[in-house]
Amino acid sequence: MLSDQLNKKTIPCAAFFLLFAVMAAVTLLWYTSRVSDNLKSIQNNASGIIKQLTGLNEHLQTCMNNNQAVNNSLSSRVKLLDQLEKNIKTPDLSALDSVYKIKKQDLLFQNIIQKNKELIDSCLEQLSLIQNQIDNKFIKISDNTKGSILIISIIFTILFFMIFFSILFGSTKRNKPLRHAINGLAESTEHVTKASLNVSSVSQMVADRTSEQAKLLEDILSNLKDIAAMTNQNSEDVNHADTLMKNIRISTQETTLFMDAFAGFMEKITSASEESSRIVQSIDDVAFQTNILALNAAIEAARVGNAGEGFAVVADEVRSLSRQVTKASGEISDLLKGISLKITEGMKKFNKTNNIFHEVADNVLEITLIVNKVAKVSAEQTSRIEGAYNFINKIKDIALQNVKESDRSASASVEMSAQAEQLKGFVDEVKFVALREGHYDKSMHSIVKKELSKGDYLIRQGEYSQEAYIIEEGEFDIFLNENPEKIVATLKEGDIVGEIALIKNVKRTANVVAKSPARVVVLYKKDCMDVLGKQKVLSRSVANMIKRRLEELR
Repeated sequence: MLSDQLNKKTIPCAAFFLLFAVMAAVTLLWYTSRVSDNLKSIQNNASGIIKQLTGLNEHLQTCMNNNQAVNNSLSSRVKLLDQLEKNIKTPDLSALDSVYKIKKQDLLFQNIIQKNKELIDSCLEQLSLIQNQIDNKFIKISDNTKGSILIISIIFTILFFMIFFSILFGSTKRNKPLRHAINGLAESTEHVTKASLNVSSVSQMVADRTSEQAKLLEDILSNLKDIAAMTNQNSEDVNHADTLMKNIRISTQETTLFMDAFAGFMEKITSASEESSRIVQSIDDVAFQTNILALNAAIEAARVGNAGEGFAVVADEVRSLSRQVTKASGEISDLLKGISLKITEGMKKFNKTNNIFHEVADNVLEITLIVNKVAKVSAEQTSRIEGAYNFINKIKDIALQNVKESDRSASASVEMSAQAEQLKGFVDEVKFVALREGHYDKSMHSIVKKELSKGDYLIRQGEYSQEAYIIEEGEFDIFLNENPEKIVATLKEGDIVGEIALIKNVKRTANVVAKSPARVVVLYKKDCMDVLGKQKVLSRSVANMIKRRLEELR
């Protein structure tokens, strides 16, 4: 008697704690499913990021190739500048050809730098979008996941105590259906716990990797901003070098004109020198003739007395020669003055040309320094781009790992979904136990127990009935069409059979035979309907259970 009273008190308590445990387990599943959804969202976003990062890698690879082309162009440019410097120092008029070659390379160089600027701007824009995705989605999802994990941990604790108290209050020998539900719930909870811990572990790893992704993106953005600044500086330096090259081209053209003019002056000076030589030769001839005349005059003077007239003739000739010499000297003087003026003018032009060449040489030296600076910055830029390239590869690896972990989480979610269905079944079973035990005295006075021996029929196929049965002890085999050798299913303690008869007056669809000595609780349709009319929650649970059974029969 005391045992019966104790059972009447402990069984409802056990059912209560068990129902509470089931609710906690379902809540646990909901939060774990939420974590899994977050991971799926991360997986989808990670796939998109991988595509974007692949595009970024292609851009950066193009930048590195462009930088290699720039370096090759710079090497060739240095050689041309060296040649230009030699030509200027010679001076050699082929300097203008070197200037045109350098100008042609400038255009190519500017195009490459402009392409690099556009590519780097595109990289910065895409990285900003990726960073916004991580900031707005990944970090938010990670925070939600951490919050869900905290709630899951709390539910774990509640679930443990609820199952403990259910076992404590439901451990009497009499209520085997309740113990069956408790054992099933404990087993399902163990599976759910493992799956939840798996999802929790994956979530934590994804959260950590997401933080690492954000940090790497910060480094990449910093590097690319530095690269953009370097590219702008290179662009400014190249524009300055282009301005200097334009000045060099103009100066070289002016120098060429001056050199042409200087060559003309030199030709005139050469011609004047030849004329001077002719005049000097004429003077030499005059001097020779004068000497001869002087000799003749001396001879004639020796014969003064007899030949006075001959001396007079010689004197006239000497005077004539003197006039010729005077004229030639005047011409030589004028010619030399002209030559002096031409030489002075030529020296002025030469000095001006020389100054222009010095200016060109200074510009070439400055351009050489700029080219060396650009080459150094370009090398640093290449190094930074390679660093960004490696960082992006790391982020891709992390994103791929996140996808793999999300797949593992998806598998755990599938397992938890199966466990959720099983938990729902235990909820229905626990509510039937509560119906049978908790409302025994108040609502179900007509409940009876039925003892069966091995081989006894509990239900015969084709018969009409309005009872359902809860198996308290023993096992039952189900078979069709009087074919006991072909067992369809085996029912055990805590299972319910014949529940369709509670709502629908139809023939039994199978035979149910005791496999061993057994005892069942008979649930009559009228009594069940009375209780279910008062217990709305319980009635919905029964309806769901019967609905699933009907779906199985279909």
